Amino acid sequence: TKLSSYHCSTKKTGHVRKTWNHRIKGLPSLHHWLNDVDKIQFPRGLQDGDIVDGQYRRANNEWYKGTIISSRPDDTMHTIRYDDGDIDNGMTQLHIRPFQNHQVGDIVEAAGRGDTFYTAKITRIRKNKKIDVMYQNGVMDYSLEESQLRRFDVHYKVGDVVKARFRGRSHEWFWATITKVLYDTNGTDTIKRYDVHYDDDEVDYSLNEKCIKLM
Repeated sequence: TKLSSYHCSTKKTGHVRKTWNHRIKGLPSLHHWLNDVDKIQFPRGLQDGDIVDGQYRRANNEWYKGTIISSRPDDTMHTIRYDDGDIDNGMTQLHIRPFQNHQVGDIVEAAGRGDTFYTAKITRIRKNKKIDVMYQNGVMDYSLEESQLRRFDVHYKVGDVVKARFRGRSHEWFWATITKVLYDTNGTDTIKRYDVHYDDDEVDYSLNEKCIKLM
């Protein structure tokens, strides 16, 4: 085991970076789930009763399961009631996603022991739909409700602990810390590249985002 950092925040607030004492390897990247979500489209206009993920207050990098309870006649804005009872008004489709059922192996944030969320991996979904998770330090939580989980998007920044492919060519992934974020402009596209510092003190410069992952 080696030192790492993790996502931690209280309920419906911005993320705060803290440190675990240990980390475990082998947790999958969020990119698979995020890419799938990007490809998902609502087959019709949003309707009252639709089960969705809502971006709370349209500001924080936090997505909670909820239900659309009312909509404007022109379908431009919606009101969501989250599973914990909170209400969010004035939600546009930019801040609403189709809810996808959780699956074993998904990386989420879980608040199993209070209002603080920690990055975790789903290890089991029980027949009663309760969910078991394992946190990055190996601690388990059992039989959580869906309202105790949330999803989040990955936006790499300086200080994030990631796995990287050395020189962008290695087939292996090595633990590293992002030391710099660079922006390359290619026509109308902006491509992010990253400098990283590996755990063994090697460094890499200007890695493509395809060569790094969260876990």
